[in-house]
Amino acid sequence: MDELPLADRLVETGSFRIDRARALEKLRDYQLPDPSLYAAVLVRCAVASGATEIRFDALTRETGVEISFDGRPFSAEELEYPYGALLAGAAPETDRNRELAIALLALLRFKPARVLLRSGAPGSRFQLAIASLESESLTPSEDPAGKTVIRAIAAGPQCAFWRPEVHKRLRGNCRFSPIPVRFEEETASRLGLAACRDDEL
Repeated sequence: MDELPLADRLVETGSFRIDRARALEKLRDYQLPDPSLYAAVLVRCAVASGATEIRFDALTRETGVEISFDGRPFSAEELEYPYGALLAGAAPETDRNRELAIALLALLRFKPARVLLRSGAPGSRFQLAIASLESESLTPSEDPAGKTVIRAIAAGPQCAFWRPEVHKRLRGNCRFSPIPVRFEEETASRLGLAACRDDEL
């Protein structure tokens, strides 16, 4: 699939139509107060997808972070309009899509080289490559993994997705996660009470 700007891709999704300027303005309303909260939001996304665990792996300071979780994969239709759930309004069946969209918006605030998201059932997987809020592309992926995998690629050492303080705060808050949250083979202690909180991050 050829890369299309957001202007051309968010013209019509479902029952609503919206132009580029209005779409971008609306998406800005969903910015998190701190983009580092993307980690907690992705835990909620994984829980809503029925995941049994979520992993955070630091690649290098130059390359960013990889997040992966199992559960229900995202379809090509869902990935084609990654921010559509925010623009269409809240609905229980799209909770995980909203969490994913909010996390992607937060990752983009780090000004990455790109964000790559691979998901889909084995044999029918796709890769969403996001260069900016205005530019993304969706292509088939030969990745054999069955999980949803998100890679945030840093544009340089100054683009730190996985700072030690974020790691520490997320570990503490994820004691409330109903699923294991793993940090490079290490599992955060948890009480299993509720989804991961982001209010104290």
